[in-house]
Amino acid sequence: MSLETSKSCLAVAAIALFSLAGLSPTSAQTTFTTGPGSAVGTVENFADFDTGGTFVFTDAYSEGGLHFTAPNGVVSPNFFSSATDHTYYTNGGGYSYTTVAKSDSSLFHALEFQVDNGFSLPTTFLHYEIFSGGRFQTAGSVDAAFGSTIGFLSPSGFDLLKIGAYRNDAEAQVASDTSFQALVIDDVSAGQPFATAVPEPGSITLLLGMGVTGAGFVARRRKTRA
Repeated sequence: MSLETSKSCLAVAAIALFSLAGLSPTSAQTTFTTGPGSAVGTVENFADFDTGGTFVFTDAYSEGGLHFTAPNGVVSPNFFSSATDHTYYTNGGGYSYTTVAKSDSSLFHALEFQVDNGFSLPTTFLHYEIFSGGRFQTAGSVDAAFGSTIGFLSPSGFDLLKIGAYRNDAEAQVASDTSFQALVIDDVSAGQPFATAVPEPGSITLLLGMGVTGAGFVARRRKTRA
């Protein structure tokens, strides 16, 4: 089999596999979502910060297999609803991102949570950065209404989210690790996306066979034309 034929074979097989899984070649990128249930279909990790008590001051907090850090971090009641509902936020703001990771450092494929800000603004201006294995993947700036839910979908997975809330969109656009922010988060869930199409082993074998057959057909056509 020639090198050209081998490349055709692999290309046909790859396209078939992507089609079966409901993915496109660019779908490995992380996608931003909005609304409850927009990212997580099956919840595997959850944190609501409802530990009881009035205030728990901690720059690092773990719950439900999730780990959080925040400058001047505090678990405190009553940002989204009642005094019995707690949130995690930067007390008085701070000069660093809030981070979200799994306690065992495994990958996120779907993550979502409620957001607000400590500036008493009706709109939360967010900047986020996403990493995997210490390597930067993507970043973005978005606006979210008070108490709304945002999410992240990633077929390839990521292990660290850095995120902050800022006074306005201009600040969010240029935010960095040392920018002043005051993010409030609650009801953090992580797990599997709604549509997780995993090809069965038999289907993979069939598709690879189709790829080889298709590549052979292309090769025969080229030979006939020559």
